[in-house]
Amino acid sequence: MKQFTVIVIAAFYIIGLFACNQTNSKATSYRASIKRDDGLPIVFNIQEKIKGDSIQWIITNAGEQLLVEEIEVKGDSLLVNLPFFEASLRLLKTNKGYSGAWDKKTSIGEQTVPITIEEGEERLILAGSKPIQDISGRWSVVFTKANGKQTNAIAEFKLKGDSLTGTFLTPTGDYRFLEGLAKGDSLVLSTFDGTHAYFFSGKISADG
Repeated sequence: MKQFTVIVIAAFYIIGLFACNQTNSKATSYRASIKRDDGLPIVFNIQEKIKGDSIQWIITNAGEQLLVEEIEVKGDSLLVNLPFFEASLRLLKTNKGYSGAWDKKTSIGEQTVPITIEEGEERLILAGSKPIQDISGRWSVVFTKANGKQTNAIAEFKLKGDSLTGTFLTPTGDYRFLEGLAKGDSLVLSTFDGTHAYFFSGKISADG
């Protein structure tokens, strides 16, 4: 099996995602960015549809779609209750979109992380030209924690041009729908399902 090493700069384990079908109504595209303490963003995409006084969101990751309908609007404020999870977004409207906080309950209390949402279809940004090789396929992966503990996994990647999608398979499940880019000798991937968020970066060597 091919070998691949990733640097994991991640948040929370993904346990599920709700699929839905979009309607034919016109949607506004947004690029959402969760601001981590280390400065690395966890980025995902949103399509917003306004129906009368109500707002509907579709969060997208690699073609998978999460429908969000419980959105309360009060003046220039939005409270977005994310489905299935004890998590929400508290937002204020800005001239570019929204700004606020992502709140979620954890085993050690409530976590609050800043988030900005601005119009645009772009996801992750990565400098460089085409990837040095096609990394589509299955790869042997080693995750290394800060304390040195290692965990084996399998990556499944699909590369089309410089657009990269895939997942990581572990003995306890998978990381669901990851989406990002591969350019030159680098790759980046991210996902967000409402309560779990991940960012991955990796280097591609000449032999894999």
